[in-house]
Amino acid sequence: KTLNDKTSRNIAVMAMVGMSLAGGLLIAPRIETIRASASGAVASLPDTDPRKGEFGRLHALSTGLMLLTLLTGTGLIWTEMKDHG
Repeated sequence: KTLNDKTSRNIAVMAMVGMSLAGGLLIAPRIETIRASASGAVASLPDTDPRKGEFGRLHALSTGLMLLTLLTGTGLIWTEMKDHG
């Protein structure tokens, strides 16, 4: 492997860790705060309640970060298999 390959892979792993930390430490607590402030399920809040919109945005962001992490990991696995297969 060239230095560039190793550097790219290290950057990808660091990005995966960063996305996971952002989801767990920044986004998840905000989602939980909204859940705790709702008297029932967030889905039962009126559409005009700003908490419902914020919950949707945060949930979409969290899901997107998880998907990017999954795709990056899959790409790393594919690259390793290609290099060693």
